Amino acid sequence: MVAAPVLALSLFLAAAACGPSEKAPATPQAGEATASTPYTADEIRESSRTGRRYEWNVEVPGKPREVRVLTFIRVNKGGAEVENVTLDATGHMVGEPVRGSATWQELRDHAAFPASRVAVTEESITVPAGTYPCKLYTVTEGAKVSRFWFANTMPGPPVKLAITEGGAAKEQRELFRITNVE
Repeated sequence: MVAAPVLALSLFLAAAACGPSEKAPATPQAGEATASTPYTADEIRESSRTGRRYEWNVEVPGKPREVRVLTFIRVNKGGAEVENVTLDATGHMVGEPVRGSATWQELRDHAAFPASRVAVTEESITVPAGTYPCKLYTVTEGAKVSRFWFANTMPGPPVKLAITEGGAAKEQRELFRITNVE
């Protein structure tokens, strides 16, 4: 088990999917009230399968487009081993794959935002992977605003993530493919 749980968010895939050592935006402080999460740990477990692969287009102003890939390597009752990979626009791997393990509760907690800094609304969104009714979590930290669209029918990482700061786009991730490799 890694010290900090893996996911998107990168992730979850913040990758949004977060990597093993990354923290999700607006991580609650000890004892701070959190807003309800879009899914329970059990719902994420039931939705996740060994071989499930999520792929997001990632756009950051001033940088070449990338693809973030999150694959569930191993899934069991207690949690999952996942792998995060970044690809350039031509499909070549950038850096090394990052693997880590997390319990279902740790994965759920990637979407546990401080209640005082989040607004939750319902919104339908279209991304390259399809159209989804979603819970939109808008997390505000000063001038930084992070928006996570979690599909109501697909427990797991968000189908879209958009981060702005002072009104300027900082990053956007949109799900373009979900496959089951196994």
